[in-house]
Amino acid sequence: MPERFDTGTGPLDRELDGGFTPGTLAAYVAGPAGQAETLLFQLATRRPTTYVTTVTPPSKIEATVESMAGMSDTEGFEISTFRRGDSVESLLESLPIREETFVIVDAVNALERADPETYHEFLTQFAAELQRTDSVGLLHAVAGATTPATRDWTLRAADLILRLTISYDGIEPETLLRIQKSRGQRPPDEALKIKLGSTVEIDTSWDM
Repeated sequence: MPERFDTGTGPLDRELDGGFTPGTLAAYVAGPAGQAETLLFQLATRRPTTYVTTVTPPSKIEATVESMAGMSDTEGFEISTFRRGDSVESLLESLPIREETFVIVDAVNALERADPETYHEFLTQFAAELQRTDSVGLLHAVAGATTPATRDWTLRAADLILRLTISYDGIEPETLLRIQKSRGQRPPDEALKIKLGSTVEIDTSWDM
């Protein structure tokens, strides 16, 4: 089996036993604020990635990933777009999944609002393609007041659920990343305190 897909953030990789298992379908749940995309951009610097954007202009994503990669090679980075009115059925046909790559959908909300039967078929085929190619898929599921009705299907299909939240219990807001679901394993009890800036960092400022 190919090696696990590391995230570039040591403590998160340790929680994942070295990174994402090849063939994993992960849901990354986060609110619309808080720079949640920073984690997705960082993953795209780790290995060849296909990035499907439904919201952010491709030029902005490409510039950000190139900036984060620095001197690293981003030759394997590819961007695909999914716009309002595009067919969910044709997405996988126009999106050949390469061997051992990240496939990121940011955000999956646009697909979730498609016909439910069509979206269910997409999830089934997408998961099968990830398994076949030993790749890892991440569905960025934006949380909010108008969460799509098929969000439960996204979470049910996911082998792994990462949930990003902001806590206001302390003196300053804390950004918390929790592994909420890990198929076949018990998820960790504690959330990771992280800092989202130009990269993803573990926040140790509150550790006593």
